[in-house]
Amino acid sequence: MQKVACPGCGAEVSFRSAASVMAVCEYCRTAVLKEAAAVRDIGKIAPVFEDYSPLQIGVSGRWEKSGFTVVGRLQLRYGAGYWNEWRVLLDDGSDAWLSDASGQYVFTTPRVHTQLLPRFEELRPGLGCTFAGNRYVAADVRTARCVAGEGELPFRVGDGWELKAADFRWRDRFVTLDYSEGGAPAVYAGHAVTLEELHCQLLRSPDDVKDAAGRYRGATVPLNCPGCGSGIEYRAGMATHVICPSCHAEVDCAGEKAEVLAKHEQIERVTTTLRLGDEGKIGAMQWTVIGLANHKEVDADEPSTWVEYLLFNAKLGLMWLVEADDEWSRVKVLDVWPEAAGKGLRFMGDIYGPVYQYVGEVTYAAGNFNWQVQVGDRVSITDYAYGEKHLNEETSNEEITWSFAQPVEAAEVLAWFAKGSHAAVEKTANSDEKVPAFAAGWPMWVAWTMLVLFNFNLLFSDDNDVVWLICGLAAWLVYLPVQIGKMFAPGRHA
Repeated sequence: MQKVACPGCGAEVSFRSAASVMAVCEYCRTAVLKEAAAVRDIGKIAPVFEDYSPLQIGVSGRWEKSGFTVVGRLQLRYGAGYWNEWRVLLDDGSDAWLSDASGQYVFTTPRVHTQLLPRFEELRPGLGCTFAGNRYVAADVRTARCVAGEGELPFRVGDGWELKAADFRWRDRFVTLDYSEGGAPAVYAGHAVTLEELHCQLLRSPDDVKDAAGRYRGATVPLNCPGCGSGIEYRAGMATHVICPSCHAEVDCAGEKAEVLAKHEQIERVTTTLRLGDEGKIGAMQWTVIGLANHKEVDADEPSTWVEYLLFNAKLGLMWLVEADDEWSRVKVLDVWPEAAGKGLRFMGDIYGPVYQYVGEVTYAAGNFNWQVQVGDRVSITDYAYGEKHLNEETSNEEITWSFAQPVEAAEVLAWFAKGSHAAVEKTANSDEKVPAFAAGWPMWVAWTMLVLFNFNLLFSDDNDVVWLICGLAAWLVYLPVQIGKMFAPGRHA
């Protein structure tokens, strides 16, 4: 949830999410709009999520058998996002680096090498290289620029300082080749870690992380009457030419205000099961939906579509939920990569077989992500399966990522976000399933049957009323086969 001060009365106003463009002040009822420049790309480009790292200078912990202290930081930006490199000083006085990217951490130390290594221009994601007898794969190859630095750093970092580096991975092991100084690369080696494994102390509190990551930094303007100054409360569906409720003056919300209101209408028309800003309780932890992106399969006869939701918890970081054809998966980006096993992959003792290979494309993006997501982004996806569990390899021009997906019952997801009753009503209203003909007309069946039973003796009487009974019985006998036929007609579902 993003917060700003109301331009009208100064009270704190909260936007529902990063993609919200309008909020209403609870005190003066003024509609507060974000500046037009900040909303134009909503739906097309999702901005990088601002600094949400729990690390800070002064954090201490243990690496293997040595204590360490974080003494400096580099913040590096590449084309689609950014990450932090924290300089760590070990107890023996030697240097190490703690990489912090998208809630994943890698601890590396400098290594001496004698082997001939490829030039930076020769590298690409997926390229194999042998280090210490093990076959590593290039996970990402990129050029980045330093955008910020603080604390004690081993070299001078000026504006525009450029990093050229490649990360290689094998299981949970990392090797980084740093080509920034030109010539032969500097080599750093280590492995993926968690902050719990490092026994970190003095981390930023979850409240500090949430506050730093959830504040809107752009300009806002009030939507108010130019005649009397009263705030105008805007609701979706209102025209941009409105009447002030206080002085009844005509207010033409033209120009940039109209642009913001139009974007608000566009966002309201996008319907997903979960919405930006939704909060859900998974286990004992509260998670917030901070980003969503719609995807489609490219160049398929019957392309599939799916929605990816990025969830954030100030203590645990990021988590993904994926919704496809009313089926849900809980997805984790892997710190430990699977290994090749014949034509399949070995992961956590199981053998996953290849299922499907396709290209996915982003068709809508809003909210915040840990890298810049925009409409038209494409990745090549290879799916491997073991029972209901899946491994997915996503490959772009700059990197390879592996993720692990496990199915989650839709009812469980809806319960997390307290959407069960609403979803049930909506599903019933939109369901293609039909009620059986017999069930739908049970009152009629009961009434006709009782009519025949209670008046059966009249069939053998001389009363003229029996004629009407016979007519009714005949109609019932005609209606009976018609209803039986409908019950078993193609397309009927119980």
